[in-house]
Amino acid sequence: MQLVGQVPAALWVIFGEDRFRWSATMIGLSLAVFGILHALAQAFVTGPATKRFGEKQAIIAGMAADALGYVLLAFDLDAF
Repeated sequence: MQLVGQVPAALWVIFGEDRFRWSATMIGLSLAVFGILHALAQAFVTGPATKRFGEKQAIIAGMAADALGYVLLAFDLDAF
């Protein structure tokens, strides 16, 4: 599962360069912001979601949110 979690970050570098013409600095900043938001979600969302909906439903909701995010990225033409 951990290996699969690393694939989007690796592809984000290629995607950012190709789609948005980002520099290495901009890609690094975007990955840093993603990491901070990911840590905050793990700290403050995962526990309450698991308690409220159960482990299985929380995992399904997380995977669905991930999938929706990737689909929306396919239609994103502007960096910001």
